[in-house]
Amino acid sequence: MVSGMLELRNPFGGLVTEKVESALRTMMDGDILALHIRGQNAGLVVRRFLDQYSFESFEVSPTNEAVIGTRGRLRRCFPGPAMAIGQDRMADASFRKALAELLAKLDAETPEEVLPTVRKARSEVVEIRDTAHPRFVTQMLTGILRAVGEPFDCPRIYKHMRDDVLWKDALKPWRRSPLWLFLRVILQTSLMRNDEIEEQHVRYKSFMLFFMAHILQGALEASLPSDLLFVMTAKISRRALKLGAVDRTAWLQRIETVMGAVQQELTCRWHSLETNADPLRTQPSWIPSQLSFSHDTKLTLSKLGPYLAKVAARAASPSTRHRFTSANCSLRFSQSSLYLPDPSLLIKMDKAEVHLYLSDLELWVQDCLPDWLRANLVRKDACTALAEFIGTYTSAACSTYMDAPEDISVMLLTLMELWVALDQCAANGHPLLLRYDPEFPSSVFEPLLLPKKSQMERLFRVEQYVSKRRAEASLDSPSIFRSVDTAKSFAVRYFELSPHHQDIRQKIEAEAENERSRKLSEFAKKRQQYHALMHQSNGLNCQYVTRWRRRRQVSEHSTTCQKCQLISEAGKLSIEVHEWPLPERDLRAKAAVFELDVPNDVSKWRDTTHSILVDMLSVEPGACQDKQGIYTLHSNPGLRGFVKSQAGRLELTSKTKPFVVSHYRSQRVSQANETSICVNNGLSYALYDSKKNMWTEELQKCPDVRKKCTFNLPSGPYRGLQYAVNNTIHTSNEVIASQAKCPDVLTMHEFYAFGTLRSGHRLQWRNIARELTARVLNFGCREVHALVTQAAWQ
Repeated sequence: MVSGMLELRNPFGGLVTEKVESALRTMMDGDILALHIRGQNAGLVVRRFLDQYSFESFEVSPTNEAVIGTRGRLRRCFPGPAMAIGQDRMADASFRKALAELLAKLDAETPEEVLPTVRKARSEVVEIRDTAHPRFVTQMLTGILRAVGEPFDCPRIYKHMRDDVLWKDALKPWRRSPLWLFLRVILQTSLMRNDEIEEQHVRYKSFMLFFMAHILQGALEASLPSDLLFVMTAKISRRALKLGAVDRTAWLQRIETVMGAVQQELTCRWHSLETNADPLRTQPSWIPSQLSFSHDTKLTLSKLGPYLAKVAARAASPSTRHRFTSANCSLRFSQSSLYLPDPSLLIKMDKAEVHLYLSDLELWVQDCLPDWLRANLVRKDACTALAEFIGTYTSAACSTYMDAPEDISVMLLTLMELWVALDQCAANGHPLLLRYDPEFPSSVFEPLLLPKKSQMERLFRVEQYVSKRRAEASLDSPSIFRSVDTAKSFAVRYFELSPHHQDIRQKIEAEAENERSRKLSEFAKKRQQYHALMHQSNGLNCQYVTRWRRRRQVSEHSTTCQKCQLISEAGKLSIEVHEWPLPERDLRAKAAVFELDVPNDVSKWRDTTHSILVDMLSVEPGACQDKQGIYTLHSNPGLRGFVKSQAGRLELTSKTKPFVVSHYRSQRVSQANETSICVNNGLSYALYDSKKNMWTEELQKCPDVRKKCTFNLPSGPYRGLQYAVNNTIHTSNEVIASQAKCPDVLTMHEFYAFGTLRSGHRLQWRNIARELTARVLNFGCREVHALVTQAAWQ
């Protein structure tokens, strides 16, 4: 049966019409002709009986939805519709020829009507990862045969399949072989008899058992690895156990002989490993017989004793004094409002000097920033200078002030004063920013540790500015850090007010129209080329050559058959799709054009504000995601010529793939049409944080600096009372209720006094005064000092 299937096909895998017609003509009683119609995902079995022919068709590979949506095994019935036609009809040469031509064409071509389609960006495209519908075989061919024959009642089987749809970074998914299923179905249905209802599958399973043993014999002769031989043996043993074969038949004895030979081979291999621990000679210097545990575990330090003896007699080195000179100190800048300090010096300085330079910068912001801002408010590069200043200062201060809550508080105050200056510069050039909330919560700065009155006054001015800024923002304006495709988003509003961006969009669409016209012309030429090749192929016959085989001449299909080469060449013709560069929805298109040329001041303001909110004022987010699988606006091939601004930290990015990088990017000319090759934009954009590798929707959810601005108690008896330092929301009753957690080294009065000192936001100063009089707490203790300092400074 398998050899007959191979003889019907040419070297390119297609059915040969003449051979199919000849096979139908020469079929004898009891013969089976198996045809795997690959182009239709269908199987066709032709059986010859004494006075009629039966045609049984079925679907070979199920759809992805059927496989994935089924829990456990997929239960399928074989075959599908079956028809029978008389011998006199098959004797008609014209009928056989037409039938053979139809089967060969269905095997080579897959009509567009049976291909699965999906909708992506409102464009309908062919889904090459799914299976074709076999309707042209199971419905059309069955209907044709019904007109000249009658329905046929054939034995049917049910198979429980474990199919899979697996893929990762691949064009098509991995599926179990449809040809193997086709062969097993034909074999099982052919071995069945109507009079063996109870044991109708025994013959098929027995044959499969014998066939697997035959393969195992070949694997043994080929000296396959031991693990494969063991797995194959276990598979055969399991099948034999399920079959329950107990009769000592000849075929079963053959199986036992093969399995015994494999088991003997595995035993010999294991014995050779036991006698030779290094069969591959990878460790020639390792000799197990020479191993000595006592010798290998004995450690001698013969040179350490004399060295330690010399240490006691070593003379003290004379001390040297160096005179201080100003040349040993780094140059410090003057506190002047005429120019902005150069933060790049932080990178060049030693770690010991960075702290001093940071103090100079913070002092400059306190004293000179307002005057500098008044003088440089309208300067074009003021926003860029401030943004770079903030970025460098933040990077250096975060690493220097780590685990120092008082320094971190001053750093946050300094950052917010710099942000106020940046916001004023950006709003001066782009007043539209004033309509959008900067999203700094009013209570986020309450945990700062500011011991000086001047610092509190500076924080008060910052809070006043932020409150005024948020009050002036439009209530209906969406977030500038998350919303990009609403009518009132910043990008859309800016586009509508900017003739420059509107002109960019017109140029993009004009160029896209030209590209689409060229693509349609290319498709028309390739379509014409395809039809020309097929027309030329239809005018030719397959070529055959005569060869000598076993002392007789046989006719074989030529490997250089011109007809088959033309069909293969036509089938390989493909064309790349053209994807519209801008999103189909108008608001998304406007936002995309805006992101192609974001004003520098707006970009610096947005990135810097987002960085402060996420990196400095928010808790640490979860694990960063992998940057693979995202597609930025700036990497869109259709827009690369229109990118004017550099990508910042916030980028317009899409999770969904564009057509040009997905498996839809190329289509066969035989299956394509003008609609399928000219598709809409497949991207769905949203703002993405390229530093955190997270979407902005997932960030800025919980601004809170309390943990950064809180002293951590060291390990010791007070460690369990960290909550009493962190906040003022706990009550004295809660402290009393947790007396069971009081350490043994503390008295119950100390435990209660420590826990209730910050109990109540407005009661902290009174509690401190009370403890100064009561003297329950030890003010010389480090933990008590941290508690009182936290309460006083916060």
